[in-house]
Parts: sequence; structure tokens; C-alpha cells
Amino acid sequence: MFSYGRIRTAFAYAFPLVLGILYILAGDQVLQNHSQKVRQAQTSELLNRASLIAANLKSEYSASLQIEKAFLQVF
Repeated sequence: MFSYGRIRTAFAYAFPLVLGILYILAGDQVLQNHSQKVRQAQTSELLNRASLIAANLKSEYSASLQIEKAFLQVF
């Protein structure tokens, strides 16, 4: 059987290792969560820009189309 001294020694060596592994895993999880939020923000920003560009192009196209129709009616 294990004596009290051996169990205490094993715990004294194993506890910092287990705690360190838990810290590393928690840090990795926080880093992944942050990276995911940054990617989502970038994607959202790109979609917003694309929407603004599409709306701008649509308004310019319709404005130029209206001007073209007006000139065709004049001539």
C-alpha cells in the first residue's frame, strides 16, 4: 500500500503539473474565443462594406439610367 508520505509527495509533484495544464487549456480557450470574435467582426465589417457598395452602385445605376432616359426623350 501507499504510505501517507508517498501520496503526499505524488500530490506535491502532480498538482502543479495539473494546475499548469489547466491554465494552458483555459488560456487556449480564451485565445480561440477572442480569435473567433475578431473573425466575426471582420466578416461583419466586410458584409457591411459590400452592402454599402452594392447600394451605392444600385443608386448610381438607377440615377444614370434615369438621366439616360431623360436625354433620350429630349432627342
